[in-house]
Formats: sequence, C-alpha cells, structure tokens
Amino acid sequence: MMDHFVEANGLRHHLIETGVGARTVLVLHGFLDLARSFEPTCRALAEAGHRVIALDLRGHGETEWAAPSGYYYFTDYMLDLECVLDALGLSEVDLVGHSMGGTLATLFAGVRPTRIRTVTSIEGLGPPELPVADVPRRYDRWLTGMAKLRSRTPRPLRDLDEAVERMRVMHADLPDALGRSLAAHATRPHPSGEGLAWRFDPRHQTQSPVAFRVDGYTETLSQIRAPMLFVGGARGFRLADEKARLERVPDVRTVELDGLGHMLHWHAPERLARVLAEFLSAH
Repeated sequence: MMDHFVEANGLRHHLIETGVGARTVLVLHGFLDLARSFEPTCRALAEAGHRVIALDLRGHGETEWAAPSGYYYFTDYMLDLECVLDALGLSEVDLVGHSMGGTLATLFAGVRPTRIRTVTSIEGLGPPELPVADVPRRYDRWLTGMAKLRSRTPRPLRDLDEAVERMRVMHADLPDALGRSLAAHATRPHPSGEGLAWRFDPRHQTQSPVAFRVDGYTETLSQIRAPMLFVGGARGFRLADEKARLERVPDVRTVELDGLGHMLHWHAPERLARVLAEFLSAH
C-alpha cells in the first residue's frame, strides 16, 4: 500500500494506492473518517485485479485543511475531486464512496457522467430533508459554533486509548484492534508536544450553515449515466425517502448486507470487497 500526495485545487491531497489493472477504482471515505480505514477493502479489490486509490478528502487524514477563511461544502469536495483526477491523469474511473463520500460520488457522477465508468454508494444518499424554517437557525448555530471554536484551545488526547474511547462515542461497537489502528492514522502529535491531536479540521465539528437541497440532489441523481450500485447495511443509516431517491437513478442495483451497520468497511471489508468486485466485473 503506497502513500503519495498530489497538488489539486490549491491543496496537498494524500492518497493510498495498491494493485494494478486496466481500470482504476477511486474510493472516497465518509465524514470524520479517512482513506486508511478502507485499506483492507482496497487490498481485497487489488487482489481481484484492480488498481485501487483511496483519497483523504480536504480537512481529513493527511490532506491539507481549507484556508482559515474557508469552509467545507460539497462544491469544494467536487472541485477537489475533479482536480485530483486531472492531477492523476485519469479520464475515467470507477468511483466508490461511503456515507458523505457516497453522496459526493453520486453528485460527481451526475455532473461529470463521462468521467465515471461505474459509481458505488455505500450508505450515502445525502442527509434527510430539512424544513426551510430551520435555515435561519442553521446560520445562527454555525456562527455561534465558529466563534466558540476560535475562542478555545483543544485539549490534547492523552494517548491512543483515549482516542479510541472518543471514537466509541459515535461507534460503540468499534473493536479494540481496529480502533487503535484507526486512531493511529487519525491522530498526530499535539503541537504542544504533549499527547495527540486529531488530524481532521475541527471546523468539521460545527454545523454547516447550508441546508442540503434534496430536490437538487435527486435531479442530479437522474443525470447519472453510469451503472450504479447502492450498498446498505441491514442496521445502517436509512432514509425515509431512500427508495424515492434511488428511483431517480436510471440504472441502479441495490444490495443489503445482513448484520452490518453504517461502517461496513470497518467490520466486513472482505465481504464488502466481494460485492464491489462482483459489480465491477459485470460492467
């Protein structure tokens, strides 16, 4: 598994790569995750005969953060993705994304259909619809959150054990060995010289001021021309209108994996890779 960096859209992006093949599979992680968490899945896909690249999105892993005056929107991620493809000399890829990365993958596939051979979304079809009445409150919460963030100095994490404990607040079923491996990649030495700090930009902990437009998203889904696979966990994140969103995609197949929750690639990477490899071999 090779690490390398590319300059794209004014940021230094980190990627991991393995395998050789005529086709390139590009993997996009989810919110507060990182490319390294897909390493076992990438290795399994490489064994199936694919070149596989996983990308740290801006503000995650070892990719640079947005400028101090900037923020993180899907439009930024989309432009980063196009620039990364250009920097790698890839005119066409098989795109795989999880959660936030799945939403990004489907958006990009609808906007740049000629650059996508196939697209797979793992538990990622955008967030739920939010009422318009919530828009002013979102702006208020964002301004307040940014002010709080800029007024405090984050406390260092004591060690990897504390990092794993913090990760279990959101992922209670995270095993010890996997947790320590992920925590090792998701942290770096704290600038103070004591303890650890998260690699992700703390601005991710504020609520985005921009409400997700489901109508615009589903219209973009309707523009996808590549075959699409949607993979969900039986205990994963379900949307009330998930079926309606998927029905907007012209050519889509769905697979549900029993016994798994939202983080399929953490808990069953080889099983997930088999599903992905089967889909890729059919197209």
